[in-house]
Amino acid sequence: MFFLTACSRPDTIIGKWTVEKVSLGFDERRNTPEMIQQIGEQEMNNSLIFRNDSIVNIIMVDMNGDYLYHINGNDIFIENMKIGTLENGEITSKVMTPIGEMTVIYKKKI
Repeated sequence: MFFLTACSRPDTIIGKWTVEKVSLGFDERRNTPEMIQQIGEQEMNNSLIFRNDSIVNIIMVDMNGDYLYHINGNDIFIENMKIGTLENGEITSKVMTPIGEMTVIYKKKI
């Protein structure tokens, strides 16, 4: 079962995905504009490299390395953690942090 769901879109997901856009819904009363800008700039350096139908290399501030992934519908998971949703040629990742919501949109690098 895992193999079938992971392989359902190998031609569309395999490759390098880089950050296209970062939206930060952070509470500006709790963070300086400079801090918010810095976090956004750090996120722009993230990438996802889907090597095959089961391995993704994640390059982020808090994750760096190869991980097993699977796809359920349009949602992409590492173990039980959702890392994004694949729709319309984009992977959208929404993360709730202690200082607000962050949305990162990845596009496949061609």
